[in-house]
Amino acid sequence: MVMSVLEANVPPAKWEELKIAFRRATEIIPPQIRETILIQSVDNPCNWKIVTCWHVKRNTRVIQDENLKCGAAEIFRSIGVEPQQGLYNILMSAREPDLGSDMAETPVSDMLLAMEDDIV
Repeated sequence: MVMSVLEANVPPAKWEELKIAFRRATEIIPPQIRETILIQSVDNPCNWKIVTCWHVKRNTRVIQDENLKCGAAEIFRSIGVEPQQGLYNILMSAREPDLGSDMAETPVSDMLLAMEDDIV
């Protein structure tokens, strides 16, 4: 799999507009895309990224070119911001199988304590 990351600094006045543009653009996701997410930096809230995981294993240049011509880049451009792009090979991944579990609402510090108790 390949992961593309588009990153841009977005002024606070454009945040809601960006979220709306992302929601509209992702109503239908093409089969080449496994998942796409919009993220905002905790340390620098003006820093936003669109991270997309692709099922494609080859022709990463095609993904890069297409991303810059349309797709995720257009989400940023629609609010007047030009993104920077990075492209990465996904070598390994892990995922919580039950996102609806009670642990989803448990603070990380409590989970770490519970895991330490299990180790002892």
